Amino acid sequence: MNQSDTKTIWIHLATFNVGTAEPAGSVFELFDTGMAKLPDLVVVSLQEIDMSANSLILENTDAKEHWSEFIGESLTAAAIVHGASEADPYVQIGSVQNAGVFIGVWARTYLQEEIQNVASDRLSLGFMGLANKGAVMVSLSLFSSSFVFVGCHLAAHTAEIERRLQDSERLLTELSISRTSSVSSDDVSSDDGQLSVLGHDKVFILGDLNYRVEGLELDEIKTALEGGNFGVLLAKDQLELARQAGGAFPGFSEAEVTFAPTYKYSVNEGRELLLDDPKRLPSYTDRILFQARDARSIRPLRYDSVPSVLLSDHKPVFLLAETAVVLQPDDALI
Repeated sequence: MNQSDTKTIWIHLATFNVGTAEPAGSVFELFDTGMAKLPDLVVVSLQEIDMSANSLILENTDAKEHWSEFIGESLTAAAIVHGASEADPYVQIGSVQNAGVFIGVWARTYLQEEIQNVASDRLSLGFMGLANKGAVMVSLSLFSSSFVFVGCHLAAHTAEIERRLQDSERLLTELSISRTSSVSSDDVSSDDGQLSVLGHDKVFILGDLNYRVEGLELDEIKTALEGGNFGVLLAKDQLELARQAGGAFPGFSEAEVTFAPTYKYSVNEGRELLLDDPKRLPSYTDRILFQARDARSIRPLRYDSVPSVLLSDHKPVFLLAETAVVLQPDDALI
């Protein structure tokens, strides 16, 4: 395949555990990150948008609409800052909520007609099948490439690493869409005709994965944070160690982590990590992972947190990536 058969697009992915907070202006900073140009696709995964009893029963609540509207308005504002002339520079392609977990996908308006086969699924991962923890996904085809975006909130607490491993295996195998929604001849489907997460050309996992830093004394953590030596913490990061051992998200990649831990902070005040709870030590709970059939087809451009957002005891994390999509035969001639 030569370059004339592909088109390069920019994707902006963000994850944020909002801790049941209402949408607020500071979240706009997620979409105003000094990018050289506007991303073609924007994907936002939120956790704990609604943790009420109703959300566990109804799955969809008003919080989904509130956050979708706010994100759409923020994207329009960011586009105006970049000089976009369209009245509606972005259109929402799809979204899904499962109690507290939400994921939404937006695309530049010019791509709307090239996006097809939009489908979604949800999975509850909490105790006794409750949706206080879970995963949601949006699948789509852009030109002739299939994408899936999975937002998730995995089991909490340092000791629950085995539960998190089980959660990650379940979301990769149990989330699925109808095989007829797929466009790629290489997609891998199960015997029942369902297309799993790993059957797509490009897979993105973003959420509060809840993996913790373990095995360091509090004084060691303080010293590392004061010196900006985050590598000391990452060397004890449960997710990184599990991935190296092949136990968590095998085959997935993560851009280099160069930012401070994203948990735990004081709500509405938190520019400094809290160090007074030995059960909740500073950790990189919020992550974005990716995988593609052609590993070279996804190139991270920037991976960072947004410390200025104070809504929650977590900090948002975003990934700006460049990826190549396969054009349809007729498009390749244009």
